[in-house]
Amino acid sequence: MKSFDIIYEGENVFSVEEVIIYGGYSVCRILEIIPKELDGKMVDYYVLNPVFDCRAKIFVPANNPVLEKKMHRVLCEQDAYDLIQSIPQETEIWIDNPVARKERYTDIFTCRNRHEIIGLIKALRSHRALQATKKRRLHISDERFLKEAEKTMCEELAFALHISPSDVPQFIAQRLS
Repeated sequence: MKSFDIIYEGENVFSVEEVIIYGGYSVCRILEIIPKELDGKMVDYYVLNPVFDCRAKIFVPANNPVLEKKMHRVLCEQDAYDLIQSIPQETEIWIDNPVARKERYTDIFTCRNRHEIIGLIKALRSHRALQATKKRRLHISDERFLKEAEKTMCEELAFALHISPSDVPQFIAQRLS
């Protein structure tokens, strides 16, 4: 079996050793691109390793538009600083209808619009605070979205800024104070 160094597909060109964002796995390094047999056909796979969980390996079929749509480039350091500075201006994205909200939040994660992810985080934190005043909690799906959004943003910002994900909230607070 031959390992490849780069895959050209549509607008995306991902190469070995490149660091990307992949779906719910957040920041991943492309370890290799290998052919594997699937249903009697040879298919190229990206072999990904989550940067903040070195034990895991993820195999993603290349040339699969649905899965490749979940692969995005990581922010550079300057873009990370710019994104942090934009946080106060980002609009909260709240939808009263829980079904419509879940669909919208899923779309935000799929498209990986970082500004909208921040708007989602702001909305869910505000709603959580409102619910706390009523001695209630966030809906479980909202809690999952918030946790995932905070995790992925912290990991991406940590990677771009060369700090630990656990240091990101304090870093943001200091930059915005």
